[in-house]
Amino acid sequence: MPAFQLSKAIVPGNKTIELIIVAKSDSFVIEDAATIPLLLFNKGCSYRERLEGWLKAEGIIPRKVMQFGTFETIIGSVAAGIGITIVPKSSVSPWINDGKLHAYCIPEPFNNVSTVFIRRKDIFYTNTLRSFVQALSPSENDLFGERVAVESR
Repeated sequence: MPAFQLSKAIVPGNKTIELIIVAKSDSFVIEDAATIPLLLFNKGCSYRERLEGWLKAEGIIPRKVMQFGTFETIIGSVAAGIGITIVPKSSVSPWINDGKLHAYCIPEPFNNVSTVFIRRKDIFYTNTLRSFVQALSPSENDLFGERVAVESR
């Protein structure tokens, strides 16, 4: 018997997160990933999996992968010129717009990820959590009832 039961997975309608490569350098080609350190979250991160999949498809084996636990450490290290990373475009827009970092597009199917919100059935819903979930999926009429919006994989 499971320790808890999931009530639902709420998937925002056709909203995806666009991923980009971020570097301090004003030039980048995917082959650079073989020599420039990759600054990534720990294994299990979907962004990292996208980059690793792209590199594998291109036949590129990175020489050095550095793992970090926080976004701030990764971006600070990229800004210092230590290496490159993969992140959601929206998370680094201010640095890109200021010219402190440079963004490079990633080809399909490696450039997008979907976000899924999963809740425990016995969770207490604060007004804050309710507002957050409704912001994820404003078109969902019955976020807290029996109907379940589930993405098929």
